Parts: sequence; structure tokens; C-alpha cells
Amino acid sequence: MTGYDGNTLYHNNGDGTFTDVTKRAGVSAGGWSVGTGFFAYDNNGNLDLFVTRYVDCSFRNKRYCGGTETRLAGLLSPRQF
Repeated sequence: MTGYDGNTLYHNNGDGTFTDVTKRAGVSAGGWSVGTGFFAYDNNGNLDLFVTRYVDCSFRNKRYCGGTETRLAGLLSPRQF
């Protein structure tokens, strides 16, 4: 699961339950992650996790501009960075 200020990775236990393995996998991150995908990047027989990120976004560097839409979102469009 991706989101603002961190990610979470769950392992499917195969019995209807999941275990949080975020810390063990080293994928918690910060900032703003927006999507993930598994694929065989290095052809070693294991799936690799690819996490896409958005912009450098934090309360420290948050910028506002005049439009209603951006005030609701609290941030400028990525084109304005």
C-alpha cells in the first residue's frame, strides 16, 4: 500500500490473514509514493518490487497558490515545481 508519508507491505499468509513485513523488507519510505508493481527485474527467479514516487512533498516545503483546487489539495501541480 502506498500513500503520503509512508508505505506498507503485507505478506499474504494464505489463510485469510496478512502480516505486516514493511520494516523487514525495507520499503516504508517517506514522502509520497503513488503506485507499485512486481516484476522480474534481475531474472533471479524472485519478483522485484518497484515503487513509484510523486514529488518532494512535506509540510516543511508545502507551497500554496491562488486557485481553489490547489488550496483544497494544499499543493501545487507537479508542473509548477
